Amino acid sequence: MVRNYKRKTDRANWSEKQMKLAILAVENKELSIRKAAVVFGVPKDSLNRRVQGKLKSLSAEEKHKNILGRYRAILTHDQEKELEDHIINMDQAFYGLSINDIRAIVYDYCQKNNIKNNFNSDNKMAGRDFVAGFMKRHPKLSLRRPESVSVNRVFGLNKTSVNLYFDNLETVLDKHNFKPHEIFNCDESGLTCVHKPVKVVAPKGKRCVSSVTSGERGQITTILVAYSASGTYIPPMMIFKSKRNRPELVDHAPAGTIGRCSPNGWIDADLFLDYLKHFVTFTKCSKDSPVLLILDVHKTHTKILSTIEYARDNGVVILSLPPHTSHKLQPLDRSFFKPLKSAFNAACSTWMRNHPGGRITVDKLGELFNAAYLKAATIENAVSGFRCTGIVPLNKKILPSSDFLEDPRVVGTPSDETLSSLANTANQSPSHEEASSSEAQTRESFPATEETTLMPPVFSEPRNSSPTQDEPPAVDHVSFSMIMKLPTLTEKKKSKRSEESRIVTSSPYKQSLVENIAEQNKKSKRKLSAKEKKSKKAEDQLPKAKKAKTDNKKSAKAKNVNMDIEEDSQYPMCDGFWTESLPGEDWVQCCKCEKWLHEDCCCSVTPTTVICDICYDC
Repeated sequence: MVRNYKRKTDRANWSEKQMKLAILAVENKELSIRKAAVVFGVPKDSLNRRVQGKLKSLSAEEKHKNILGRYRAILTHDQEKELEDHIINMDQAFYGLSINDIRAIVYDYCQKNNIKNNFNSDNKMAGRDFVAGFMKRHPKLSLRRPESVSVNRVFGLNKTSVNLYFDNLETVLDKHNFKPHEIFNCDESGLTCVHKPVKVVAPKGKRCVSSVTSGERGQITTILVAYSASGTYIPPMMIFKSKRNRPELVDHAPAGTIGRCSPNGWIDADLFLDYLKHFVTFTKCSKDSPVLLILDVHKTHTKILSTIEYARDNGVVILSLPPHTSHKLQPLDRSFFKPLKSAFNAACSTWMRNHPGGRITVDKLGELFNAAYLKAATIENAVSGFRCTGIVPLNKKILPSSDFLEDPRVVGTPSDETLSSLANTANQSPSHEEASSSEAQTRESFPATEETTLMPPVFSEPRNSSPTQDEPPAVDHVSFSMIMKLPTLTEKKKSKRSEESRIVTSSPYKQSLVENIAEQNKKSKRKLSAKEKKSKKAEDQLPKAKKAKTDNKKSAKAKNVNMDIEEDSQYPMCDGFWTESLPGEDWVQCCKCEKWLHEDCCCSVTPTTVICDICYDC
């Protein structure tokens, strides 16, 4: 393959830099060709061909290049640098390019800039050999498998919210002078009876390698874990999916574990308050000896007034993380849960292998969790979790700038500097600058909407070969950013106030929470009152019941239906009594014998007469 070709000779083994200096010395008439070749250590014949311009395939700027054979690079060094920058920009916008994406935009780039190439015109993509060579020439790039990240986390992790969080953290640390053993982080995660199999050694070339699990989908069991910056672990809580609490489920769990149950296996406000009492028992905190507890912004942690009051009364200072930032700022997510899940999966795989045909049930979950917890709950993991999140020691600049989405071409309206840089990249003549600027503005502008939308990169439509008078004049150079536009974020009209990091146990936050609860109660009462008024109004607007038009048949019944029927009236054919009739059963009176009977027992019913079976047989 071309990408793996190895040179077999030492021809053209000279420095391009030295050749360039030799060419300049000869052209400036400072040295002769022979003398320059000796001074700069380059072949005389090669220097002579370049000075006299005999290499037609090389331009004046490239005649110092060291090339062999008839094949030439399709893109110049500057063009490949432009492609490299565009790939990096797309990665920073969380829309990295795949190999096929690069092949497609390179082909489109060559077509629009009239660059000679030998690419396949059927699939309209550059070759794989080109991409392989490009990756070798640019070692800054590598093929990586990205981690999935939600859109909320992309935009939730911004410098404004992170700086506010660290300011709150610094305020709390300065006020209470917390030591590492007094700073805790708590978070919940889920375990399931269906584990993820670990890697195994299998025959090479086997198409499918399988491993036994307990089922297709497992039942979620929530675990609450807390540890301090000094490596102290609070016994966890396990929340099982059940309507009845079963204490035996935590018999083989880590020492001190408390077990609770909920209808769905998730945590709620009451369970978190129960865990907070458990936390206070083991930390022995009080108002005279407070501790700091860092939590995410889940409503069960920060929106329940009873929980906040209990924490305030027992010396627990609660600081909430910014929303959608736990993957970067939460110690447990950074250093504990991953080794815990890995150890748990390994323990489950071992159990399945030692019990052929068996299934892991909820009864075994505590034992397996204990095996994993003992391996993951180390002092090193706890200390490193607080260190890598910038909590202990305090480091506000712990997150690199690459973690934030700040490119003006990606977020918000593009700046003037961005537009001017795009215009300069195009290398246009002065007569085309205005047209290029308007074209760039047209590409980057977007209408304001009420929702946030991250637009994926799209390929621009190919330009027509014969532009009409209405179209702007074509630019001399089409950049990669023009072919594949960077994603843009449309302006968002916020419907409600977004969450942010707060000192949950502070008096201002508690007062605002009380006011919010009171306002919500007022709104609910107003909604209920409005609903009742609407229901009453609808009842008043209902049309009154109209008197039904009775035909001759019903008129014969009508005079009988409204009559007072004796309670002991009995029809001899069915032995039915009036007092035993079911709701909706109509009784009528025979015209001959004047006895009462069920309407269904009538033998003859005409619009004017009703005759029972007895009279009809007579």
